[in-house]
Amino acid sequence: MKIQQFIKSLNNTEIGKGGTHECYVLVSKKAENIENIFDTPNHNPIFINLKNGGILEGVHITSGREFRINGLGDFYRNNNVNAGDEIVFERQD
Repeated sequence: MKIQQFIKSLNNTEIGKGGTHECYVLVSKKAENIENIFDTPNHNPIFINLKNGGILEGVHITSGREFRINGLGDFYRNNNVNAGDEIVFERQD
């Protein structure tokens, strides 16, 4: 089994407390092979909360000027996420 991970320490802007009310994870373009972690045949990865096994609805990827994982507001609120908390994305092949 091949496992790839991306770990990010979140800031106030990403968790919707920076005045923008957007909730996302900004991924640095310098992150090595980041597209490989999120690439699927239909370009629509499934995000699973490993704490409870639930599927996170409405999460999607945007790329271009920035690579973002969007639609995390409900997850942040339901899990009392704060600036400085880390989020882990993992792909198992």
